Amino acid sequence: MELVSYERQGGIAGFHDQLVVRSDGSYSLNGADAGTLPSSELADLRRALESAGFATLPTDSPLRVADGFVHTIRYGGYEIRAGDGSIPGSLEPVVDILGRIVQQQ
Repeated sequence: MELVSYERQGGIAGFHDQLVVRSDGSYSLNGADAGTLPSSELADLRRALESAGFATLPTDSPLRVADGFVHTIRYGGYEIRAGDGSIPGSLEPVVDILGRIVQQQ
């Protein structure tokens, strides 16, 4: 079962990464199985997701940084799209964790 999905688009190189993290910690990147999160990292991700307050976040925050990324996160029935320079504070830990997972690959 899917826990969270994350897309990161943009940057100088024009990246388009798609990450899906499942409830058991396994994840896929760009459609291919890529590994399993350590239990501590999965716990950190769950805490960040739960404390982000998805129901209260704006659904679309524009990109405010040249050559930055637009991040789209789907969790708990919500979809939030936030550009670098306008990521809501409570969402930043989620973006940081998911971005690190993508960069590890």
